[in-house]
Amino acid sequence: MVRMERIIKKKFNKKGYYFTLDAFFASIILIGGLLLISQNLVKEHPKESIEYFSVDLLSALSELRVDELNTTYVNNVLMSSPNTNLNLSVLEQIGTYWAANETNLSINLTRYLLRDLFPNNTGVRLVIESDTLFEKPLLPQRNLRASERMITGIMQGAPLKGSTSSAYLRKIEDKRTSSFAYFGGFVGQGNISVFLENIPSDVTPDDITRMTLELDAGGSFILKINGDTCGSFTPSTTNTNMSPDVWDVSECNNSIVAGRNNISLLFLGEINESYVAGGYLRVDYKTNEFQQNLSIGKKRYYFPGIEGIINLYDSIYVPGIINSWVINISFYNNYTTYLVIGNETIFEAEGKNYTQNVTYTRTGLSINPATIPIRLGTRNFSNITKVITGEAADTILVTDTSGSMAECGEYIEQLMCGYYCTWWWWRECPYPGTCNDEECGGCWIWSPYGHQVFNKTVCNRTKLQIAQEADKKAVSIILNASANKVGLVSYSTSVNDVTELTRDQAGLNSSIDSYTANGGTCTCCGINKAKDLLLESSQKKFMIVLSDGDPTYYCKNYSDYAGSGVWGGDTTGGSSSETDRNWSIWAGQEACNNNITVFTIGFGESMSPEGHETMRRTACNDSLYFNATNVSLLSEIYRNISEMILTYANYTSQTIIVEGNITYSRLNPYSYIELNYTPIIDEPQPNEISVEVQTEQFNNCTVNVNIPSGIRIADARVTSYSGPHWTKTLIINSDVVYNLSEYGDDYTLLGDPYLVQIPPLLLVNGTNTIYIYTGDEPSNSTGCSKNNTLIYTALVPSATARSEVVEHTDGCVWTIQFEDDTTSTKAIPSDYTGSKSCSYTEDNHSLEDGSYDPSDAYDIAVFSLLRTLDFDNNGKVFVNLDAEDIEIVITTVSSVPYLWGPTLVKARVWQ
Repeated sequence: MVRMERIIKKKFNKKGYYFTLDAFFASIILIGGLLLISQNLVKEHPKESIEYFSVDLLSALSELRVDELNTTYVNNVLMSSPNTNLNLSVLEQIGTYWAANETNLSINLTRYLLRDLFPNNTGVRLVIESDTLFEKPLLPQRNLRASERMITGIMQGAPLKGSTSSAYLRKIEDKRTSSFAYFGGFVGQGNISVFLENIPSDVTPDDITRMTLELDAGGSFILKINGDTCGSFTPSTTNTNMSPDVWDVSECNNSIVAGRNNISLLFLGEINESYVAGGYLRVDYKTNEFQQNLSIGKKRYYFPGIEGIINLYDSIYVPGIINSWVINISFYNNYTTYLVIGNETIFEAEGKNYTQNVTYTRTGLSINPATIPIRLGTRNFSNITKVITGEAADTILVTDTSGSMAECGEYIEQLMCGYYCTWWWWRECPYPGTCNDEECGGCWIWSPYGHQVFNKTVCNRTKLQIAQEADKKAVSIILNASANKVGLVSYSTSVNDVTELTRDQAGLNSSIDSYTANGGTCTCCGINKAKDLLLESSQKKFMIVLSDGDPTYYCKNYSDYAGSGVWGGDTTGGSSSETDRNWSIWAGQEACNNNITVFTIGFGESMSPEGHETMRRTACNDSLYFNATNVSLLSEIYRNISEMILTYANYTSQTIIVEGNITYSRLNPYSYIELNYTPIIDEPQPNEISVEVQTEQFNNCTVNVNIPSGIRIADARVTSYSGPHWTKTLIINSDVVYNLSEYGDDYTLLGDPYLVQIPPLLLVNGTNTIYIYTGDEPSNSTGCSKNNTLIYTALVPSATARSEVVEHTDGCVWTIQFEDDTTSTKAIPSDYTGSKSCSYTEDNHSLEDGSYDPSDAYDIAVFSLLRTLDFDNNGKVFVNLDAEDIEIVITTVSSVPYLWGPTLVKARVWQ
């Protein structure tokens, strides 16, 4: 049959066309594209004689342009409409009239083209969506064939031409944010100083709106800022544990400078009351800076400056995976200074009468984001501390009395006297003052001869004698506190001598003197017995385990005191096996799990590296293991451990109670830990504005906190006032963020964070459930402070996404309210001179309130930007801005391609 497009072309003027080479190639590309589209968009149902009718009809209307139609018809009928476009295809022009609600033109144009084209036995209907544009009826309908074609970029009732917009800020004014100087979980004791960092360079005292000091302080103090006295402050006596005082110190605004500020607390009372158990100085200010200095990949924790007794409980954290750290600490301390990170003792430095500098570097780390407790402390006070409050301590000394303990542990050079009684009989003895007769004993029937006075290396004390002396020293020191008790367990092949917990120092010393060395080494036997003795105690419990060799016996259970040997399949226990070593470790950890602090000492030169590793793993953590390969150090190690027991058992609010004279120590406030890490969040983008946000106080241990939508969290931390306890647990949305027990069961050995950091990715926009508790040990909980809060760094977008297409691009006169409750009226764009009013205020900041014109591209962009800058949705913008600060990008879109639709045109043909 004759193809449909040939029939339709009879209605057209015959014209000649001239194409440039470019137009020719463009036509080839267009036709190729149309063929590809036709394959995907046209549904064909070929059937006998009407096989091509529906397809040809839509193809012809799609390929023919309006300017190919009869000129008279176009001029007389179509050109009266502003929506006529000679460059459109006929199908697009029909759709355009329909979208512009000029349905009559769509129908007239369709009828003009299609009437009288179809045979009498053929029915036709052309439909756009649900509207019929042309119909040639025929009943009944048989052999119905249909095709469809999409027209994109039109929708009935929508504008055919429109504009879309986006907006961004070129600069801001008076961003309201804060900076904090934090104090750790416990900082003391004495005068304290910390740094307040990152005050922007454009901030002057006039830009500071408020300064707040919130502290849980032990006593009265003077606050100094950069050396300027800010006033004297006395904590409230009505505050309960874990509750800070709050002071407004805004009168000191003039002391704040851009950059780094030194914040000092000079305490007025005794050293025992000179501490801070958490808190901060908060400075609120206005700045024109988009972002604070957010260092990515590297962070420094600065130790507080301390003048008095170095006694710090705190924590470190970075928002990423720690790869390495550098520790640089400068201090003056006549007593031993030690640093524990997590549960590892990083260093322990003996007291000196000069300033010491300790540098420690560790690389090759891979530590997941976590709050890590740190402890920087002092011990070995040379008997100038006297415990006057605190808990009693019960301690068992577990001493190895195996056969190897009879070996010499200490040699000396001895002046000797010697002589012969006969050629085969030599006698010698320590030089008694003369050496010319029988000073070393008689020669029976012979006369002495060949007298000599000489030096000789001799054994001064066996290892057992050294251990006995150390045991007795520990007994003396520990019993110095009136409520403490000590017990004894000696072991070799099995448990030998046992002395129950007692305060009878003479009886304890007598038992120690009775020790004899023989047999193998069943370390687990001694630990098991000591553990069972301590389990009957209700006091704080400690165990000091000494061994001079590898374990050679194992235990069958945690109440086995007899031991078993596994040497070559027999039971002699002649050498150490992995089973023997493992049982020492297991027994030690079982004691730790029962809230017993286990110290261990590897003693003497005969212990193998595996033996030292076994003793290290037998202790509750690495910081409680001591290496006494040099046996002369044993007495000093026992003294250190004994004083640690006194200290750990008798902290009050983590305070060292001191009586008598003390030489004050100093910790340099420029000491630091620098952490290098791989970030787990994207760094701030140029179009993001940073702001510090602090929530209301929790008033409970479980609280729901809302994070506004549209912002990104760069950093987040929960403050925790723990008073005399330790911050124990933080859970965010069912994820355990912090668990102090992961670092050990004896909290007295660990740091105590005031800031518990939250990995930003764990917080969601919307409701977040926070659960925080304190405690003194894993098995108990001591509640929480009602004054805890969440502080986070929010990144707020300063640009908007492109809007939908709308008809107008006029502008408006805007009334904008800011966080300080001031308002500003601005024409946006700045050359707008009309009378239309828009608003973004506390009372009117939504479309429902009539805030703006939703058909104006300028208004949509401005409202979207202001809504973004009002991240807490209170109708107040948190930065000031002028009309010229807002860059509005307007894009006008003609024919609105690909923004609406697609609209379906259907051709149905039947016979």
